Amino acid sequence: MKMATGSYLLLAVGAVAALVFSAGPLGSSRLVQGLFAASIVCLLAGAFLRRVTGHRDAFGRNHGDELCRITAAMETLVRHLNRLVSIAPPADVAPSVVDEFFAAVSAKTTPPMEEFLKCRQVLRDGVGFGSFAEVMIAFAGFERWLNRCISAAADNETAEALYCLGVAQQRMSECSELLRKLDLPTSPSSPQLPT
Repeated sequence: MKMATGSYLLLAVGAVAALVFSAGPLGSSRLVQGLFAASIVCLLAGAFLRRVTGHRDAFGRNHGDELCRITAAMETLVRHLNRLVSIAPPADVAPSVVDEFFAAVSAKTTPPMEEFLKCRQVLRDGVGFGSFAEVMIAFAGFERWLNRCISAAADNETAEALYCLGVAQQRMSECSELLRKLDLPTSPSSPQLPT
């Protein structure tokens, strides 16, 4: 059962039960007093849940495009990294091939990373600080390994650069999984980044 439906159910049950028990002999029966108190607690719990889910629903309606762009950026990054790792050249090929490959790594990962980072404030506001912090810590781990990869490639340390690229791919998968668990809105009309 969705939380929004549960909040409406709690509100309805609490309100009806409070009305029924308030009509009874509240002053004379401990049982009726206990049931009345329980119905008031049920009503308050429903109101609290409605407030929480209402905020999230309204946030999704007002910032749905940005949240969809976050999801699209993450999916694009994962897709590009998976493809790049699958076509990575061996460490002993000509330097020109290695340079071309790592230039492609930078070119393919920079636009979706920038798009993801542009929308991070909306992500924090939408999912709360704790969940946001988990995603950003995982993203920082990915970014650190990708930077090491590009730095090693610039120093002609091809084997290390390829290793760092593989670790960056793993970190991005972890970050993507954390983001997927947040259940952000996606829509077919969400802006897609270039592939």
